[in-house]
Amino acid sequence: MNLTRVKLVTIGEDCSGIGTFGHAMVDASRECGGHCIKMRASEKEPALLNVLRASEYNEVHADMLRTPRNVLPAATTSYGFGSPCQPESRSGKQRRGHDPRSRPLKMATQWLRSDGEDLDNVPLSFVLENVDGMTTGKTGDARFNAILKALRKNFVVKWEKVNARDYVPQNRLRVYLVGIRRDLCHADDFVFPDPPAQPLPQLRDVLTPDATWYSACD
Repeated sequence: MNLTRVKLVTIGEDCSGIGTFGHAMVDASRECGGHCIKMRASEKEPALLNVLRASEYNEVHADMLRTPRNVLPAATTSYGFGSPCQPESRSGKQRRGHDPRSRPLKMATQWLRSDGEDLDNVPLSFVLENVDGMTTGKTGDARFNAILKALRKNFVVKWEKVNARDYVPQNRLRVYLVGIRRDLCHADDFVFPDPPAQPLPQLRDVLTPDATWYSACD
C-alpha cells in the first residue's frame, strides 16, 4: 500500500498509550500530501486517556474489550495495536494465554482474521507491536506461529525485531508485525527499512538545551 496514492487516510488503534501510531500516521499522510482522520483509540490508563481525548480522535474508549468492532468503518486504511506486554515478557513470567491481560491480543487477532469472505470488514493494513519475548520461551514459537497463521488468513504479514535505540535514545527491542490486506495490489511489496546510517541518537539530542542539568549528559 502506497500512501502517496491515498489522499484520505483513516486509522484506528487500541491499547494506544499516548497515541504514537496516530501521530505517526498523521505525519506520514501530511508528507504525502494527504489527510489522516483518527477514527478511534482506546486506553485503560486514565492519565493517557486524557492525552488521547485532546488529540483529535473521533472516539476514545477506556476499554477495547467493551468496544464494538463496528466503531471502525469498513475499509479503514490502517489499524495500530500495542497489546499489553506483561503476558509475553520474561519479567512477567510469559504466562501468555493464561494471563488475563492477553485478552486484547486475542480480540485484535480475531477482528483482523474476520470470519467470512467479505474483506471490506477488515482494515487495509495493520501494525502490531509487542516485546521480543513474544517469539521466545517454552510456548513462544508455537503461539507466535498460531497468531501469524490467523493473521495471514486476510493479510500478507511481515515481521521483524526492531530496536528503538536506532531511532531514539532507548535500548528497547520490540517485535513489529505489518500486514497488508492480500487482495490489494502489491500487498507483498512491503519491506522493513534499514536502520538509519547516522550515529545512534543520544539523550542530549532530545533534552532541552537550556535545562540546568543538560551538562550532566557530557
